[in-house]
Amino acid sequence: MADLVITPADVLPLPGAKTFKGISGDDTIVAGETIWLDGNRLQKAFANNVDASVVKGVALNDAASEQPLTICTEGELDVGSAVEGVSYFQSIQSGKMAAPETDITAPNYKTLVGIGKAGGILVVGPVASRGAVQ
Repeated sequence: MADLVITPADVLPLPGAKTFKGISGDDTIVAGETIWLDGNRLQKAFANNVDASVVKGVALNDAASEQPLTICTEGELDVGSAVEGVSYFQSIQSGKMAAPETDITAPNYKTLVGIGKAGGILVVGPVASRGAVQ
């Protein structure tokens, strides 16, 4: 399976989801992309760097460089395309999620971003391995 395809307009946190507000970094970010916290800026996450692979959450809005950004850090997020029972990991592509876990190969770092639930819901709860794939 390849990267999860998310339509930004479909991204919607469900009641009880935890969020975090910050400022985007140098790149333009779109809703549905995975995000890491780089000092005091929110940047697109990617699996080939130990720090950038530690996903903080999933973007809830679009943001140009240095603009306000809200992310979902935990809870249910309607992304419209998650498949029930599938675990989604930080992709080697910046800001993307991949499944299955075997798509994340050496020398990248595995971070579980969330698990698919019925109705296109992603249960967000990032868990970083902090170790490179061997």
